[in-house]
Amino acid sequence: MALVARHDRVAVQAVGSPDAAGTVPMARDTIFRIASLTKPIVAAAVMLPAEDVGLDLVDAPTGQWSSPPAFPSGAGGPVSTVDDCHAFARLLLGEGTADGRQVSTLASVRRMTTDHLTAPQRSTAHLFLQGQGWGFGGSVDVAAVDPWNVPGRYGWVGGTGTAAHIVPSTGTATVLLTQLELSGPTPPALMRDFRRLAAGIRARTAQESPAAETRCAPT
Repeated sequence: MALVARHDRVAVQAVGSPDAAGTVPMARDTIFRIASLTKPIVAAAVMLPAEDVGLDLVDAPTGQWSSPPAFPSGAGGPVSTVDDCHAFARLLLGEGTADGRQVSTLASVRRMTTDHLTAPQRSTAHLFLQGQGWGFGGSVDVAAVDPWNVPGRYGWVGGTGTAAHIVPSTGTATVLLTQLELSGPTPPALMRDFRRLAAGIRARTAQESPAAETRCAPT
């Protein structure tokens, strides 16, 4: 299941079958295990009480959140659909606002989508990050290592073969939902092909609507 959206233009393609036997076709509302795509969602949820009561998001090594049982896993079974993932992407692209409702603050969204790593930290984790830094709950592109890298692109991938990213500077969202388990830290061929295709679509729509590109330029 693949989605590429830019502003109000949305393209969705369903391919294959949700069951191994191939008895039924994939549908737009098919439910997927999203694995680590929950990271940005949990980060956004954590930011809400942090905004309300001014929590410090940095915990000491011996603090209450330092042991694994202290915070239940956000990836402990959540499922989603391509349109649900797109709705969350639109929330981030809308800087905390979705369908006219202010769900989060602009400051929180920018903290999530800003790289907080140092250059040595990024260099040490190059195999894992591949031209990316790390915000809250997701990676942030800082170097054009591959054709799909755009400074500020934010998102992450899940071990069940899922990926979702936004490009704030162009108002673009991409979502890929499969159930093909990843075998390592680098994206598989299918995911790389999708990213390459999405980058080409983004480039074409930018050429078709330069005014929209200007409106979405980062401040």
